Amino acid sequence: MKSETIAPAKGWERLAGQLLRRRATAVLLGASDSGKSTLARYLLENLLEKSASVCLVDSDVGQSSLGFPAVIASRLFSGPEDLGRYWPQTGSPGGLRLPGVGAMFFIGTVNPAKSIARMIYGTGKMAALCGRKGADVTLVDTTGLVSGRAGRALKLGKIRLLRPAHIIAIEKNGELEHILSALRQDGLRFSLHRLRPSNLARVTSRRDRIKYREGKFREYFRQSDTVKFPAGGVGLYRGGRPFALAGGEAQPGCLVGLNRGEDTLGLGIFKRSDASGVFVRTPLSLRLAKRVDGIAFGEVVIEDEDDGCGG
Repeated sequence: MKSETIAPAKGWERLAGQLLRRRATAVLLGASDSGKSTLARYLLENLLEKSASVCLVDSDVGQSSLGFPAVIASRLFSGPEDLGRYWPQTGSPGGLRLPGVGAMFFIGTVNPAKSIARMIYGTGKMAALCGRKGADVTLVDTTGLVSGRAGRALKLGKIRLLRPAHIIAIEKNGELEHILSALRQDGLRFSLHRLRPSNLARVTSRRDRIKYREGKFREYFRQSDTVKFPAGGVGLYRGGRPFALAGGEAQPGCLVGLNRGEDTLGLGIFKRSDASGVFVRTPLSLRLAKRVDGIAFGEVVIEDEDDGCGG
């Protein structure tokens, strides 16, 4: 079942044609509520209809559309039929469950300014995976953090690593110029596509953003069980670095990434630990849980209830 088609705003059809002619990586830049994710969805649909395979990298850890909060996700779409299979349907607040996401990299925070280096690295890792899968076009949707030193460092770091052929800048009043001018000084070669925010872009309140994240987690953890990971059988990490639970550094309800190497197989909620192991609630199957060799702890805390979670 194909989800509802998005009507194009001014300049969108022309942009899709340019991406089709020069098939490569495209990075979307724009402040919060500028409509980046809506544009990414439109481009995805348009290019698939024209028989181009598209890999979407969703690095918006605060308001993820493809994946989950606190996670960078990617997915290869080979044809229009994949949209209904892997994209949330209208009115579905929970979004996707694995394996619909495709691949994930756990960041552990919904605030990108707190983990700029990991955000850059994880986005690069997901984009590289798209390249290895042979995508015609890789679309990289980014966070709305564009202002100040943190926004500049985050966006410049991603673009310098990815070296995209296209940069799509959605701006109202030159708020991206401090980033774009630095890129021009770098001498990077790319096609710059400037767009104004469309009337499809919606202003989202902080309360609505929190509610959206709660819905994503509630749906994901709806059918889950507590799994014990034996002591010594998995490494424990925070921010990409090893750490120990002995000092009570993680509180119950902490969101964790269940990893195989650097690949996130699924998410979990930390329950407790003792001498025998670490107890985590997760929808991950026992088969996949046995492949986990690392637990990455984040800063997001989820209120764990029998019928779901909030927080």
